[in-house]
Amino acid sequence: DLNPDFLHDINRHQLYLLAEEFRKFDFDPEVISLTADVEYLGGFIAFKSSEAQKLCEMMRDRGVHTDYRKGWLRMGPAPYLCDEQLSDGIHALDEAVRELKRLNGQ
Repeated sequence: DLNPDFLHDINRHQLYLLAEEFRKFDFDPEVISLTADVEYLGGFIAFKSSEAQKLCEMMRDRGVHTDYRKGWLRMGPAPYLCDEQLSDGIHALDEAVRELKRLNGQ
């Protein structure tokens, strides 16, 4: 029953969930920010960060697969991920950002 409409609905739900979870944390916008509403995102969510590459590596160390393009850290939802896993991904992002700030002496 995986038809395009159903997959689109899952993707939208997951993007909204990721954005909602991100907004629950008090991320320093100088380090990482969500600059677009979910309605304007493609199939993944992108966070603006000058430290995107380093955060991507730190997320991988935490078992969360992300990628980056220049100053953008990207997280891609997928129909085989549950809401809890997506939430855990944002919690791992919070840990990575905190660690990065410590490493940078902030």
